[in-house]
Amino acid sequence: VAPAEADYHASLRLLDAAGRTWGQYDAPLEDALGARVTAWAAGTAHEAYLPLAIAPGTPPGAYRVELGLYRLEDLQPLAVIGAEHAPSVRYALGTVRVRPATAPPSREELDIPHPSGAVIGDRVAVLGYALARETVPSGEEAAVTLYLRCDEPPSVDTDLVLRAERDGQIVGSTRARPAGDAHPTDAWRAGEVLRYTHTLRIDPDAPGGEYALRVDLVPRGDPDPPAGGGVLLTTLAVEHVERLFEPPTIGYPAVTAFGDAILLLGYDLDREVAAHGETLRVTLYWRALDAVDRSYTTFVHLLDASGAVRGQRDSVPVAGERPTDRWLPGEVVLDAYELAVVPDAPAGAYRLAIGLYDPATGERLPVTDAAGNADPERRLLLDTAITVE
Repeated sequence: VAPAEADYHASLRLLDAAGRTWGQYDAPLEDALGARVTAWAAGTAHEAYLPLAIAPGTPPGAYRVELGLYRLEDLQPLAVIGAEHAPSVRYALGTVRVRPATAPPSREELDIPHPSGAVIGDRVAVLGYALARETVPSGEEAAVTLYLRCDEPPSVDTDLVLRAERDGQIVGSTRARPAGDAHPTDAWRAGEVLRYTHTLRIDPDAPGGEYALRVDLVPRGDPDPPAGGGVLLTTLAVEHVERLFEPPTIGYPAVTAFGDAILLLGYDLDREVAAHGETLRVTLYWRALDAVDRSYTTFVHLLDASGAVRGQRDSVPVAGERPTDRWLPGEVVLDAYELAVVPDAPAGAYRLAIGLYDPATGERLPVTDAAGNADPERRLLLDTAITVE
C-alpha cells in the first residue's frame, strides 16, 4: 500500500479457544522471490509462504490462525486497520481443524523438559512435565504442562486432578479434562500421545516451602480423591507473598477507574516543593477490582504549566515485582515512583499525570473519575500542585 519503513517480521500463531499457542512461526516477511518488504513498491502484489508447524502432542480439535507484523528492533507491532475489525495487532486468518497424529511423536520430538516414568491407573503414562516457573508466589497460578501417553483408552469421560499439597493440606487444586474439552478421554486411541497445560492457583495464605505436586484421573462426576491420592509428579516451591486487602491511610484520596478491572484509590507525595536535581517520590494505591488479563505498564509524568514533560518514569508496578496480571481481585498494591526534576526545568507550578498502557501496543487504559467522566487523553492529572524552585 505504501513504502515500508522496516523489514517487518511475520508472526503466525495457532491458538486454541483459550488463547494458548500450539504452533508458531516468526521470521522476516519476504515474498516467494526472497524480496523483503522494504523492497516492495507501492501498489504491487506479493505472495508469501509462511510455514506453520503444529507442535507434537497437540490435541485434535479446532484452532484459529492469527497473523501479526512487527519491527524486530523494538518488537512494536503494526495495527490491523479496517472497518470490519476491532482495534487489534493480529489478523484472524481462519480456523484449522487438527486431526489425530498418524503416528505418536518420539520423546525427542516432544522435547520434554522433565521426563517421568509415572503411570496413572495402569492406563495413562506420564512421559514428563514442564513448569512455567520453578517457584510460584502464593496467590498466583502455577502452569504445569503434562505429556501423556494413552496405553489403554479410558472407557468413560475422565477428568485430571492436579494438586499441590503437604502433610494433608491442599494449597492448590485444578480439575479438567486432561487434553481439553475438545478431546475428551473417551475419544482417545491406544498409543496416542498428548500434551496439555493445566493451571492451579496457590492459596494466598499458603506458607512458603516445598509441596508435593500430585496428579490423578477421576471419572467425570465423581468426587475429588482425598489428599495423598494419585501419582507424585514432582515438588513445587511456593514463596509466600504478603498481600494487602485493606488500604492504609492515604494522604490524597483520588478514586479513579483505569479500564474495568483497576481502581486508583489515591496517592501520597513526599514533598510539594522541589528544586532542580531533587527527587519527587509519589506512591500510588491501586486496587484490583477483578482479575487483570495482561501486564500493564504505569507511566508517571511531571508536567510544567505548558504540558511539557519535565520528568518521567515508566515501569511495571512495584519496580517490576508486581505485574498487574498477577494481582488478586480485591488486592491493594502500593506502587512507589521516584522522579528527578530535570536541570533545565523552569521554576513554577507542576502537575503529575498517571496512566497505564499495554506495552505491546502502547494503547492506554481508559481513565474515568468517580463522577463517571472519562479523560480524553486517558490519564489522571493529580490535583496536588508541585512547585519547582
